Amino acid sequence: MCKLRGVYSILKINKKLIIPAILTISIGLVAYFLPVFLYKDITFIDVSLPIDDKIPVISQFVIAYFAAFIQCIFSLYILSKQNDELGYKYLTALLICYIFCGICFFLFPTCTNRPEIVPKNIFDKLLLFIYTVDKPINVCPSIHCIWATLCGIMLHEAKGINKSIPRLNDIISLLIYLSTLFTKQHLFIDVVCGILTAIIALLIANKYSFKIFFDKANKIANIN
Repeated sequence: MCKLRGVYSILKINKKLIIPAILTISIGLVAYFLPVFLYKDITFIDVSLPIDDKIPVISQFVIAYFAAFIQCIFSLYILSKQNDELGYKYLTALLICYIFCGICFFLFPTCTNRPEIVPKNIFDKLLLFIYTVDKPINVCPSIHCIWATLCGIMLHEAKGINKSIPRLNDIISLLIYLSTLFTKQHLFIDVVCGILTAIIALLIANKYSFKIFFDKANKIANIN
């Protein structure tokens, strides 16, 4: 316990948000991967629109696509330094999004059609790598766009950070939205649904919180 307290002190994070964050991330992984294991002889739904055919592949946007993971981790770190109320609000919204995504992925399984890529540069190779490790399913709503929206909004509410950070993050969020389309990882409807899911989840989190659930988890872990 002393070692853990030392880590909290060095990183200057709110220790009461660590277990809730781990639980939220774990539920998110289950929500994403469980439907994949349950899929059996299933027909995926194509929700592409005419606009999707007009969007070209721009492999350079793969950098912004990867940046979504860094943005999510960075935002979690910033928000883990905040008070219980703000941290719980973010994790509540994120958990709501994950639960909703899990339901959508299982009951309304969607897919995207990827183009064939002939690698000509490092960006093409990185995009092919994504295509190899990530199946073109579980695309609506876009989790990338959910992260970008939640991080973008919540960082504006964070206390004690440089004002330029949320503004820079807004630009990164916009690039992430575009990256999901230009890498052909998602369709236009996926992006819209991802953004709306995050906004609605935050509206719910403004009135209702999983505070009781998070506090009980901390109590079990003997964190006060």
